[in-house]
Amino acid sequence: MSREFFVKRLRQYLRPTWRGVIFGALFGCIPAMLGGWALVTSRVSFRARAGDRFVAMPDTDATGYWMFVGMLCLAALLIWAKTIADMVSLMRSEHRRNSERGISHDA
Repeated sequence: MSREFFVKRLRQYLRPTWRGVIFGALFGCIPAMLGGWALVTSRVSFRARAGDRFVAMPDTDATGYWMFVGMLCLAALLIWAKTIADMVSLMRSEHRRNSERGISHDA
């Protein structure tokens, strides 16, 4: 199989779709809610391994706490930025397709 085959397949999978936009919008809510919860409660707590529990608060472990909250907020921001870029791309392609057909959305 040639390199062009894999590039074509990759472009096909990465092409923006409305299903991907909806999935990205919903999936981006997960890190946003976790980051918001960590900010509201001022505590990050989870199990790293069996028996090991990680707890970080702004008073005791500021570096770990803000790093975790920052990663969650950055993940949400990146997912939503990709979602918005895909949505704009889909809307432009739909507008371009309609203008080529002579369909106008003007009232």
